[in-house]
Amino acid sequence: MKEKIFYSSHGCSAKWSEIKDIEVFERENYELAEVEKWEECYDLTPSTPVIWVTDSLNMAVSYMADASEFDEIIQMSEEKLLKYIIENDLSDPSTFTVKDGTIIPESDDGEHGYLMILNH
Repeated sequence: MKEKIFYSSHGCSAKWSEIKDIEVFERENYELAEVEKWEECYDLTPSTPVIWVTDSLNMAVSYMADASEFDEIIQMSEEKLLKYIIENDLSDPSTFTVKDGTIIPESDDGEHGYLMILNH
């Protein structure tokens, strides 16, 4: 069975405390009580490394490209998407598997995006 791959458009992790502040207080994407449940369930500490990932290569590439091309990129076949990456001189998205960390399914952003707790 093929291992599930997750993609990150930027490949940079951050401390849980930074992501929590951004997502709860700056962007207001999640309620404080909600992320506090994640902390308890997944033993998150302020310094736990996390990264936003997606299970969609198309979605990862769309974050790297011009926003006006979002709809077109989301609908591309894998072959056309790989050609698009080369033609637009984009870096390949970083890849992760479940061996690299734990997905927080409750963090689903509605567009195939999830927080992954990276293994230390």
